[in-house]
Amino acid sequence: MDRDLSPFAHPDDILRVESTFDSGGSKSPPRQTGVGVTFRAVPGLTSEWLQRLIDCHIARSSVIGHDAPELAYCPLAVRGVTALVRSDGGGFAVILSTQEQERNGLHEIRQRVNAVLRSTQTTSPNP
Repeated sequence: MDRDLSPFAHPDDILRVESTFDSGGSKSPPRQTGVGVTFRAVPGLTSEWLQRLIDCHIARSSVIGHDAPELAYCPLAVRGVTALVRSDGGGFAVILSTQEQERNGLHEIRQRVNAVLRSTQTTSPNP
């Protein structure tokens, strides 16, 4: 992965996407807390390096503004986004979430991840 590009600029490296939920407790139903995106492992990539790369992209978006047209596809450019990277078998899981007051940000994150995935489907050659 290139440090100047968002990891989401490499949609072919995405293995799966899933919603993350809290337990909800005994009296309330589970609620969505984030979006998990698993990237395939690439040579030389570690979870620490990926975390650092993602933290830099989040910080860059905070500095240049969250309305940068060139980052409209990137879930790391959503206001209030946080990300936690962990090793996940043959890849790296990135858990994206927002602060409680940024709940609409979670919807925006999911929309952007879905758009990245659709871009892969529309640019991939048909078998």
